[in-house]
This record gives sequence, structure tokens and C-alpha cells, in this order.
Amino acid sequence: MPGAGRRAGDDLPAPQPAAAAAREGAPRPARALTDAERAAVLAELCSERFADSAPAQVYATLLDEGRYLASERTMYRVFAAEHGQVRERRRSSNTPPTRRPSCSPNAPTRSGAGTSPSSRGR
Repeated sequence: MPGAGRRAGDDLPAPQPAAAAAREGAPRPARALTDAERAAVLAELCSERFADSAPAQVYATLLDEGRYLASERTMYRVFAAEHGQVRERRRSSNTPPTRRPSCSPNAPTRSGAGTSPSSRGR
């Protein structure tokens, strides 16, 4: 019996990732930002003025000033492509880890000032 021990599909080429295959031959969309526009969006997002602001806040502020660089979603995409992920941008303090209270079974118990509820007020 020819081909015994072989699975169906062993002679097929290995599948290529869809995203990589789509990027190689696909033309750039006509509405995509140019490299200069992407750089302008990124420069605005990373400017000292907006260092602690989310892209949604940057978008709203720029619109209030009458400037439109890109949509809010595009700002998120540009920022995520540059930095790998959209993360918390504010400076946060690193608080030291807190110690859990330890409970010692041999330690004497403390009952406030040494008074019991029955001895009060007599």
C-alpha cells in the first residue's frame, strides 16, 4: 500500500501567517496617513504638553484649538504601533510593598487598657 504511514496533507506547503502575506503584496490604502502625518501625530502625543494625557484627551484638546491631525482611534493606533502597547502614561509613584501583620500564637493578648466591659461604670 503506497503512502502508508503518511498523513493527508503532508505534501502541502506550510501555511503562511495571514497578516504577513497580506502586508507584502497589498497596496497602501489611499486614506492611510503618510509618514510625515504619522510623525506629526506621534510628536504631538509625546510632547511635554500632552505627556500625561490619553490620546482621547489630546484629540479633544486639539479639536478645541481648531487643529485636526487624525481621528482618536488613529491616534491610539499610531501610539500603539510606536510603543508596542497603549499603557498608562502618567507618572506613578512606586509604593513599597506592605508587610502582612504576623500572628504569634505565644504572644499575650492585649485588651485595650486592661479593663473588661463588666468592670466599667460600677
